[in-house]
Amino acid sequence: MYDWPELRTDSDALWQILHKHFLQAGFQPPEVLSRFEDESQGWLEASLFFSQTCGYPYITRLEGQVELLGTPHFDIDGWQGPNYCSAIIVQRDSPVTSLQECRRDRFAFNSNNSLSGYRCMTPLVGRPEEWFDNLVKSGGHRFSATMVADGRADIAAIDAMCWHLFQTYQPEQAAQLKVLQWTPPLPGLPYITNRYWSADKLQRLKAVLANAISEIMTSPQNAILRLSGVSHLETEAYKSIILL
Repeated sequence: MYDWPELRTDSDALWQILHKHFLQAGFQPPEVLSRFEDESQGWLEASLFFSQTCGYPYITRLEGQVELLGTPHFDIDGWQGPNYCSAIIVQRDSPVTSLQECRRDRFAFNSNNSLSGYRCMTPLVGRPEEWFDNLVKSGGHRFSATMVADGRADIAAIDAMCWHLFQTYQPEQAAQLKVLQWTPPLPGLPYITNRYWSADKLQRLKAVLANAISEIMTSPQNAILRLSGVSHLETEAYKSIILL
């Protein structure tokens, strides 16, 4: 879910570490990552070996159709173990000091099915479409942040990792922004696999993943992503998301 163009070489290298561990454990993982224009493509394929999804599509569309492998941790602002927040950003020179002052502002969001860019606002202001007077669909967190920086929108909620990457790869535009506040924490974006594994093999996959992440944490390719661990959250942890 964080395979930005600038990170794809590193993503491929990290997959090779995962591939090695899965192969050594007797599995037959794909040699290379598959990339799709639509990130959801492949989630429900019977041959799915490893992917990542967002908590909202998982609990509303994928529960019972895929198996959870683990929820990653990242050593960045806004991430706490398996839980993460979104940065609510406005322009650096904006005079607003609270969300209550932003009701008439243009709210940029990536998708209305996004937990981190749209539904995370519900605990703070209710449904965004009912609270903000103006909404602009950007199609991606990176685009939302760019729109606020360029003045085409006034406010957006950006996943903690995407905010970290935006500051890394677009520092001049990030410098035009500030974090108004962080959203309440929500369960992170889980790794998933197909639902056809035996219980024993599924447990082995989870154990292999944890071991592989321990190696990834010390690899040079992890310098930007900053993967720092994995938790095995159960479906119950994601059920509260349905209400958002």
